[in-house]
Amino acid sequence: MPSWFDCLSFDIENREEDERGLTEAARFLNELIDIEVNEHGIPLERIIIGGLSQGGAVTCRTLTTTERKLGGAFILSSYVPLRRKVPEMKSPLSSSTPILWAHGKLDAQVKFEFALRSAEQWAIDLGVEFVKSRPRLTEKDVENDPYDIKVRFVEYDDLEHWVSGTELSDMAVWMKAVLGLSE
Repeated sequence: MPSWFDCLSFDIENREEDERGLTEAARFLNELIDIEVNEHGIPLERIIIGGLSQGGAVTCRTLTTTERKLGGAFILSSYVPLRRKVPEMKSPLSSSTPILWAHGKLDAQVKFEFALRSAEQWAIDLGVEFVKSRPRLTEKDVENDPYDIKVRFVEYDDLEHWVSGTELSDMAVWMKAVLGLSE
C-alpha cells in the first residue's frame, strides 16, 4: 500500500520496511524545508515538522538523519521506522531538536506498547531524555523543552489511530514553548 512509502505488511512491528521509500520521503521533506528557508526566509529554528502515522514515521526518519537543527518535531500515532538502524544512521544533529510524541492507548494500527517502546529506544539511540506525560500539558510542563532536548511522550487513554482536540491543544502548548511564543 503506497503512500509516503510502501507498507509491505500491516504488521508494523515485524514487517520488512521500505528503506528506499523512507529515504525518498525524508529527502522530499528536506526539500520542503529547503524551500521554506531559501525561498521564504524562514529560519530553521522556526520550522517544526511532523505527521500522523506514516507522516510521523517520515518525520522520525528525517530527524534521525538531519543535518540541521530544527525548531521541533511532532509524531502522532506512529513509530520509528528502521529502528534497528538508528544508531548507525543518526547524525550529530539528530539530538538537537525538541520532540513531542503523542499516542492513543486504543490505537489498533500502531499498538500503544510498541509505540512506547519504540519512542523510548529512539530517545536512547539519539542520546536524549525520554519523558512520559499525561494529557493537558501546561506551559510549566514544557517550559524547558527548547533547552533540555527530549522526546516528550504523551499518552491519551481514549484515543485511537487519529487526533483529538486535547492532543491538538497539547501540541499548541508545546509549539508555543519550542518557538518561544507567549500568550
